[in-house]
Amino acid sequence: MTAASRSRAAIVAALALLMLPACAERSIVLPTGAGEPITTGAAIAADAFGHCQQLSTLTAEIRLSGHAGRQKLRGRLIAGFSKPASIRLEAVAPFGPPVFILAATAADSTLVLPRDARVLRQAAPADILEALAGIAVSPGDLLPLLAGCVPSDRLPDEGRAHGPDWVSLSSGGWTSYLQRRGAGWQLVSITGPKVVAEYSAFTGNRAGVLRLHESTTSAAKAQVELSLALSQVELNAPVPPAAFEVSVPADASPISLEELRQSGPMRDQPSRGAAQ
Repeated sequence: MTAASRSRAAIVAALALLMLPACAERSIVLPTGAGEPITTGAAIAADAFGHCQQLSTLTAEIRLSGHAGRQKLRGRLIAGFSKPASIRLEAVAPFGPPVFILAATAADSTLVLPRDARVLRQAAPADILEALAGIAVSPGDLLPLLAGCVPSDRLPDEGRAHGPDWVSLSSGGWTSYLQRRGAGWQLVSITGPKVVAEYSAFTGNRAGVLRLHESTTSAAKAQVELSLALSQVELNAPVPPAAFEVSVPADASPISLEELRQSGPMRDQPSRGAAQ
């Protein structure tokens, strides 16, 4: 076995801790069609997303399951986010060091694979997340999505009714779908150009489970579907800048983004360019 083969095998073994059998998730059936314009969109948005205007940080424990292509995924993540684009993800293993630690800000990013003493620097966090879990979403979008907010600079206000029990609200390329619950409206999904977020397991107004999958323009099933069960969620608590830094072992050797992709969950799939 060559040195490159041994290195890839070690990376696969580390990432495989996140690739255990997981139960399939059933997709939410959203309304179709353009719907009818309504004049109450701004009021509904203010009620559903008013808390989003103050969103600055989020920390949580995340139980991840789902699939990326033919790979089943499962793992436990310790996550921290801070606006505008800072992220820390630590994939906790049942024993020993973490599977990986990703720390990034708008200006810098570092991924450490402690079990293999490998390090990736200066790659876009969305590209790293795609290599690890098969779906490309930036920290700046993932933070609000986890909090049940639209990744947009303004509240959605263009409202449309889809029958008596559904409304959709649009803003900045994102569309949120809300379903009637009693006298109010509950967030069910936020869809964007590349990703769809679906919400369930509510406690009050907060969803306990976020399901992420790729946006598709046809009836084809998304290659990537991830379920994120959130616990110990804390919003807007101070997160020190040091949380978005990671110590790199002195003996760590570089790994390229392409190596990570080849070792990650989408390695058996056609290239994205070929699939589109």
